[in-house]
Amino acid sequence: MTARGRIAELLAPAALAISGLLGCTGDAQERLAIADVHPKVGPLAGGTELTVEGRGFDADTLVNLLEPSGSPSATRSAATSVVIVSSRVLLARTPAGSGGYADVEVVRGRDRAVLAGAFRYAALPPTVTGLSPNTGPAAGGTLVTISGTGFLTGITVTIGGTAATGVTRVDANTLTATTPAGAAGSANVTVTNPDIQSATLAGGFTYIAPPTVAGIVPASGPTVGGSAVTLSGTGFQGGATVTVGGILATDVIVVSATTILARTPASSPAGTTGAASVTVTNPDAQSGSLAGPSPFTYNPTRLFVAHSTSNDVAVLNFTDSTGALAAATGSPFGAGTGASGTSALASYFDPSGPGTVLYAANTSSNSITAYTVNATTGALTMIGSGPTILASGGLGPSLLRVVALTTGGRVLYSLNVGNPPTTAPSVSILSINGTTGALTELGGTPPQSPVSLGTGTSGPADWVISGATLFVSCSGSDQISALGIGTTGALTPLTGSPVSTGSGSGPTVLHVLHGGAYLYASHTAAGSLGGYQIAVSSPLIALAGTPISTGSGSSPLGIATNSGALFVAGSGTGNVAVFSVSTSTGALGSVTGSPFAAGTTPVAAEVLNGRLYAFNTGSQNISAWAIGTTGGLTVLATTPAPPYSTGATGQALWQVGASRLFVLDAGGAAVIPMTVTPSTGLLTSASGAATGGTAAADLLVSP
Repeated sequence: MTARGRIAELLAPAALAISGLLGCTGDAQERLAIADVHPKVGPLAGGTELTVEGRGFDADTLVNLLEPSGSPSATRSAATSVVIVSSRVLLARTPAGSGGYADVEVVRGRDRAVLAGAFRYAALPPTVTGLSPNTGPAAGGTLVTISGTGFLTGITVTIGGTAATGVTRVDANTLTATTPAGAAGSANVTVTNPDIQSATLAGGFTYIAPPTVAGIVPASGPTVGGSAVTLSGTGFQGGATVTVGGILATDVIVVSATTILARTPASSPAGTTGAASVTVTNPDAQSGSLAGPSPFTYNPTRLFVAHSTSNDVAVLNFTDSTGALAAATGSPFGAGTGASGTSALASYFDPSGPGTVLYAANTSSNSITAYTVNATTGALTMIGSGPTILASGGLGPSLLRVVALTTGGRVLYSLNVGNPPTTAPSVSILSINGTTGALTELGGTPPQSPVSLGTGTSGPADWVISGATLFVSCSGSDQISALGIGTTGALTPLTGSPVSTGSGSGPTVLHVLHGGAYLYASHTAAGSLGGYQIAVSSPLIALAGTPISTGSGSSPLGIATNSGALFVAGSGTGNVAVFSVSTSTGALGSVTGSPFAAGTTPVAAEVLNGRLYAFNTGSQNISAWAIGTTGGLTVLATTPAPPYSTGATGQALWQVGASRLFVLDAGGAAVIPMTVTPSTGLLTSASGAATGGTAAADLLVSP
């Protein structure tokens, strides 16, 4: 029972009997006297609530403790929180003491009473109950508040065995201190009073290691920035920032403690090529950088354009400082004797090998042409004596993709549309020579290439990679194929593949959510978005609540994402549908205001510097919005307001940089550069540059 809880007992008959022994009850001016004090022992830090029993107590009564007991030179210290319960009982809190016995004194005016040796200051050990905050960087420097009891003046603190600095005793129950540097992990917190008594809170503070950056993929990109990169490492925290060459990257998404997605900034100064540092900085100010002589390499910005009728590839060199495009000397470059229908491009950069290598798919001639790219001029030199002919005839290579293998080396995948009804769609696999960039189709017994997408598949439209699985959408057969990627790049259809997406759904564009747990497909024919869990037992398991409508007749195509929303361009209705995404379950939810009006026939969407841009092929312009915290869209408040005209006459597609957009004008066989003002999102277009060929079919920015 607390001292205050004893008051009723003290006023009971037994207590009155004690006061009767003292005499003179009821006289407010009676002489002061102390009969008893309890408790009789307390900590040196003070704060003990005393109950003093006696007589003559009134509102003017003060309480003191005198140390040492009985000494004529005793130090007098005032008690605090004095409460007069009655003329017989008062309460007070002890001040801090130096140890040993103390006299208790009550004073009223000139009247004084002392009970010698009534209270003993005992050197009780302190206690530690908690720290706030209880985590901080391994570099130290975290200001913490320590809670407990029995903290004395002169107390010290160690964390993980190292002395904390700036220790301040606020009161007997509270300390503040600054953490020293320590090893990552939990550390014991020990407080020690001047009398050497101490207390330890095991694992009371956790040191957080600085982040480490192990890799960045891809490890190169154009000077205009905008490369979508994945950083791997450890210790990444939500809210971390990324710099490349000391410049902040944009659209940073911390997927997990080991993965960050971001877009590279433009090199600084504009157009500067070469190595750039890569650094991740956590909100606790700790940072880590990617080691090595060339963590990320900025290459000159070049645009490659494939021409399906003239069967060649154009190279346009971009000048960052002026925004001008100019054809490289000798552009366009032929795809080789017999090559026809040059329709798709892929590229990679290897500073320790051939530098930049470019591949062009020749759909009609069933071949792939390989080029090296001159680092200074951008001129193309064909690798070998001509294009590489795919082993099986009539495959019709339509999309190309360079994939870096976990075991080292690279392969080139060719998505083949086939030549119905004689040839089914497939994927060809070609090994890349690390020294020359030359291609060799995987053979073996049975041959490893091409690999069928599965029974009845038709109309391959898009592909994505999640982990070690390649997914291919087959819009003609309403299926998604799943192919496992082996250590050599060989592909093996997974059990259960292809997966049906529903009668007449027409899956077209595929998108994998951050972390690779969920896949989404735009069901173009059905006007819906399908959601799937990527599973081990079965390649894809439909998510509850999907497919979800993207709007009547919307014909969804392009899919973009930020940290918590999916943006789907609906080409049929000229809108963009927005869905919230649960990162834990993949579930989709409607966002207030969705769908949002765009231009005519939006076919692609991109999140760039926190804003959403939709590419409208029908109205030949670009819509632009600010993205709200819940994914809602607000048309940019700029002058002029979007949509922004591209000046094209028949654009086919676009590519993005950090603050640049490049639009392929298929009708005019030209590329039109557009500048994005970072502060407003405003777009301005410049004069386009002719590509020099006919029937422009694909646009690629140099890696």
